[in-house]
Amino acid sequence: MALAKFGTMPDGSEVSEVTISAGQLSVKVINLGAVIRDIRLAGVDHPLVLGFDRLEDYVAHSPHFGAVAGRSANRIANGRFMLDGREVQLSRNEGGRTHLHGGFNGFGKRVWRLVEHDAASLKLAISSPDGEEGYPGHVEAMVRYSDQYVRVVAEKLLTYALGRGTGSADMPVVRAIVRGAAGSNYRFSDLVLGVVKSVPFQMNTKETTKALASNQ
Repeated sequence: MALAKFGTMPDGSEVSEVTISAGQLSVKVINLGAVIRDIRLAGVDHPLVLGFDRLEDYVAHSPHFGAVAGRSANRIANGRFMLDGREVQLSRNEGGRTHLHGGFNGFGKRVWRLVEHDAASLKLAISSPDGEEGYPGHVEAMVRYSDQYVRVVAEKLLTYALGRGTGSADMPVVRAIVRGAAGSNYRFSDLVLGVVKSVPFQMNTKETTKALASNQ
């Protein structure tokens, strides 16, 4: 394991790079956006992923190369979705029309906390307060990279999604957001929901969301 300074953000935040390895594979991760910056395999003379060598290029040019998108991934038409019978308006960071990858300051553009690391794994964490980019509820998220798996877990899902506290919902926020992606120009939400329903860890019922969260 190697830990090194990768650069400094315009606001003065320091960005670190951690290198982990196992066998013939090595991975470089920076805590800006939890980005997988570089993957190398012994005997192969080129990287296995797209990435930049300088922090300045990530800030100025990166189209989410290797980053963890959040709170949502992909587009939400008009930045709106319905939750508990009310409309939630998110930031519209793509041409003033759509909400993309969590907004202007989504997870992929923020500096994550380096929680722990060793020769073959690392864990990063990030906090998202209630109201950030328009999203309701406070979220604590974690990503762990290791030689065995890459796992992204929201340790504390939105209050509404789990039906805790003062709010409740007839469907998890995950599904509400997917449905919100379908607007006059986007027609893929029914297809997405069809795919989601067919996999073991689909989260389109409150019970499945609770079960998934309780196992983390």
